Amino acid sequence: MTEVKKSLDALSGITLEDIEEVKQGVLSGKPRKKRRNPFPMAVTAIVTAAVLFFTFHLLQDGFSTKGKEDYKVNELIYDFMLRTESDGNVEGARSETKQAVLQSLLQTDALMEYAESIGYKEDTKAIEKIVAEQREEFYSELDKEKEDKKNLILQTQEKNFGISYDEYFNVILKWTNQYEEAHEWLVRHPQGINKTRSEVISLFQKKYEHAIADFMEQKKIPPFDFSVKYEDLTGTVVAIEDDRILVTHGFKEDGMSTVDDLIEQGSASSFVIDSQLEKITPGMKIRVIFNSMAVPVLPRGEMPVYQHVREWKKIE
Repeated sequence: MTEVKKSLDALSGITLEDIEEVKQGVLSGKPRKKRRNPFPMAVTAIVTAAVLFFTFHLLQDGFSTKGKEDYKVNELIYDFMLRTESDGNVEGARSETKQAVLQSLLQTDALMEYAESIGYKEDTKAIEKIVAEQREEFYSELDKEKEDKKNLILQTQEKNFGISYDEYFNVILKWTNQYEEAHEWLVRHPQGINKTRSEVISLFQKKYEHAIADFMEQKKIPPFDFSVKYEDLTGTVVAIEDDRILVTHGFKEDGMSTVDDLIEQGSASSFVIDSQLEKITPGMKIRVIFNSMAVPVLPRGEMPVYQHVREWKKIE
């Protein structure tokens, strides 16, 4: 799974050396707090809200479903994300990519709405100040350039990404900061009940099903289950505890790392196995197919435990 960082310094994509120097001069000027990116997704069908990134808290049981038509999917943000994930080929974007972009966007919006429902109050003035400072910094550097170069930078941005710099700062960057602040508040205010991401997105989808359905029809996004995303992982079983197995991934096993090392390095994942667990042994090569959304959100510093395994098999 890949977290895609799309902040301004990575967004320009302008290859002309002099233009890039202008942008880098702006972005490397003052030290500022590094902010997480709310676009946690891969460009293929193997997309999750994981890293995501994705990682965000849950909606409670009984979360209000009033005002079902109050929500509206932000078309500018969706189009921008789709263009980014499809390398500019929006018309040729795969259905899976469209679905992944929409799912990622909805999860971000769900986080912010949930945070507000349990006490978070957005500091709108502070967020707008952050955006204004970065916008002012960029344009002040841009204004130092000759008019033809300045126009070229602005035109190239819009050509490559379908949005102007004003739209980037006023919509995309503002939304990013809104997500960041809500996420950090939730981290500081953990809730007693911890549900899965599947439950979170399902509740949000149910609440705004009409608005989401209308948007999907408008954008020709085929129907899909927001709450289920199956992936597969092949690795080695390094530990078994109760109904859980720990499986390595993403590195070559050398026999030197301890279980604690693997967990700390993010080189293993934990799965709940409710079928034929007795046939699994440490050291076994295994392939696990699991619902990547069936994992607790904000796992309080612990490794996520994937709670729904569709199937597993031993690798000979």
